[in-house]
Amino acid sequence: MGVLDADAQAILGAIVPVLLAGALPAAADARQRAVADTVRGIDTAIAGLAPSAQDELRQLFSLLALPPARLAIAQVSEPWNRASEADVRACLDRFRGSSLTLLRSAYGALHQLTFAAWYGNPATWARIGYPGPPELPA
Repeated sequence: MGVLDADAQAILGAIVPVLLAGALPAAADARQRAVADTVRGIDTAIAGLAPSAQDELRQLFSLLALPPARLAIAQVSEPWNRASEADVRACLDRFRGSSLTLLRSAYGALHQLTFAAWYGNPATWARIGYPGPPELPA
């Protein structure tokens, strides 16, 4: 990973399966690989962002990694790598519907990065019936 530290990877490892519910493969091994590929794609996407945006995302992940903040802000009692999908889904729902712009922005960033990484990965295109970009004449 170029940008994401272990805490950010754990947070995204919990969030990605919730945001991509229904799109991930059903088989456990394939699902685990798809989540890991998506987290790597998010890392690549963040590396391409402006330094100020990278800093904001680092701050978000650092905040969510702190147990008191994770509990108070995200309302997730378990560490991210042991959090239930129901708890993560409830957290994301709260962020998305929050009256606080900061939490809505956090949700939007996590959502956009996850979906960009998922649908930007050629390995996922067959699942959605996308044949890939057209070939340009030489």
